[in-house]
Amino acid sequence: MRAGIALSVACCLYLVAYCLVTWSARPHRDLLLGVVVLAIAGSLALLPVPLAGVLQDARRREAFFLGWSTTGTRRATRSCAPSCAR
Repeated sequence: MRAGIALSVACCLYLVAYCLVTWSARPHRDLLLGVVVLAIAGSLALLPVPLAGVLQDARRREAFFLGWSTTGTRRATRSCAPSCAR
């Protein structure tokens, strides 16, 4: 599980670097950076959670990952929705 968290944080840090390098060249970098910071915080929030029992049971594991994916998608969509409406 920690490897997945590390991979998520590494990908997000790469995206942070990309945002900073292309800040003036592309629009909406502040919004993208905000979504990435939320993703990093969400990933790091899983570190103290004991997930060993959840990951061993197939039903609980699938429910956890479905909820995790849905929450991340909703969070990103809600963050981007105001800028898309303009």
